[in-house]
Amino acid sequence: MEFNSFSFIVFFPIVSIIFFVLPHSLRWIWLLAASCYFYVQVSVSALLLLLAVTAVLFCTGILIEKYRERNNQRTARIYLVIGITLPVIMLFICKYLNFFNSNIAAIAKALHLQYPVPILKILIPLGISYYVFQVISYIVDIYRGSIQAEHHPGIFTLCIMFFPKIIAGPIERPASLLKQLHEKQNLDFGRISDGLILMAWGFFKKLVIADRLAIPVNDIFNNVVRYDWSHYLVAAFFFTLQLYADFSGYTDIALGSSRVLGFRLADNFRKPYFSISISDFWRRWHISLSSWLRDYVYIPLGGNRGSKPRVYFNIFITFLISGIWHGANWTFITWGILHGMYIIIGMITKPVRDTITRLTRIVRFQSLHRALQMTITFILVMFAWIFFRANSINDAGRMIGGILNGLFSSVRSLLFHDFTGIQFFSKIMIRKTNAITIFGFNSKQYLIEMTILFISLGLLAMTEIIQREDDFIAMISKKRTIFRWSFYLIILLSILLFGMYSNTQFIYFNF
Repeated sequence: MEFNSFSFIVFFPIVSIIFFVLPHSLRWIWLLAASCYFYVQVSVSALLLLLAVTAVLFCTGILIEKYRERNNQRTARIYLVIGITLPVIMLFICKYLNFFNSNIAAIAKALHLQYPVPILKILIPLGISYYVFQVISYIVDIYRGSIQAEHHPGIFTLCIMFFPKIIAGPIERPASLLKQLHEKQNLDFGRISDGLILMAWGFFKKLVIADRLAIPVNDIFNNVVRYDWSHYLVAAFFFTLQLYADFSGYTDIALGSSRVLGFRLADNFRKPYFSISISDFWRRWHISLSSWLRDYVYIPLGGNRGSKPRVYFNIFITFLISGIWHGANWTFITWGILHGMYIIIGMITKPVRDTITRLTRIVRFQSLHRALQMTITFILVMFAWIFFRANSINDAGRMIGGILNGLFSSVRSLLFHDFTGIQFFSKIMIRKTNAITIFGFNSKQYLIEMTILFISLGLLAMTEIIQREDDFIAMISKKRTIFRWSFYLIILLSILLFGMYSNTQFIYFNF
């Protein structure tokens, strides 16, 4: 089941009403049943697999705690290894085995060797990457002694399988949600109202903005040979916006639906495209993932302790794992490595950049300085997103090469006053089988769709500028009544009138 489906619109109110009607002692049973039903709409086999692994990890957590309290570190460490290895093996088999096989087969073919292992048809449970990171953090935290093992099998299973976050996060630390699941959630109409508003904002981002941007993005990225460098540039820019609207929209719906039920999940975004550096970007983008990688990969590797080469190595490995986590494709691995190199190069060049900043005295113009930093960061992030979205490394290379060549040719033409050499859109209209399209839109609908899109993007940008350091709900609650209700009406009408009801899957459902 997906959030942007009619089934969820029916499912969620029923779950919420019955949840508050039931006594506290039975609510966990109802939520667990609802979560299983939510997931079983995807696959019965995948649900059974995750439930089986969850049962094993529940017992493993208790055993780790038992032997740690007895100061039997050796046995506790054995169960720690089991608790980490089991979900990792499951993740590898389900998500990466065919990728591994295909690459080994390609190497064997290049060396004129036989590699008879075929590509297997393997079930890939939705949200498996999120599931694995959450259970690993639970097992590791018990071993570290930072949390106690959960002894209620139903509550533990519900914590891991809780339907708002099971498919695409956020990567909730089990300790936080476990505590809330034991507490009684009272009926609070103010909190329910806040949750519904946050959900509506998420639906607006997804249905009005992200799914509308998906049309030109998919058309260009899936047909790179039909387009030229200017279209590639537009596709990269549009995908940068689409991914944020799509993923943050999902997160808003997840956080909002949880808040309606009385639970608070971790925030996942903090205006990432206002970042002034790549490091700042990762403090604002997919926060639950970046903090997980920091706590369970980067710091255990040594963090920023040790020599500079060692720190650079730790950063590189952390972002390599980030890329691999996102998908079994060299495009994701390249994307992860690229972000790691951004941060490493930024650390190496910091003295030089600080010297340039001091000599130019640009810091006297703080707004200009910040705008320049934000622009450079946005361009670097957008460049990396090309690899993230491209169907293959070859497609990404073709698009990046085309963009660089096109920009170089245009700049050279400007320098030599050859204005005839500047052709930003050499072919804006693409003729297909039965129609002429502009960026994937029917030529008759293009202006209407672009008008809706840019007005919606303007509303999103304005909201994020006004939001400052508050979360969305806190920002809205501070406004006057007439502003709040006007805003609610605009969002509701936009969803009803301009939403793209194509039931397009959320992008991060793939991970």
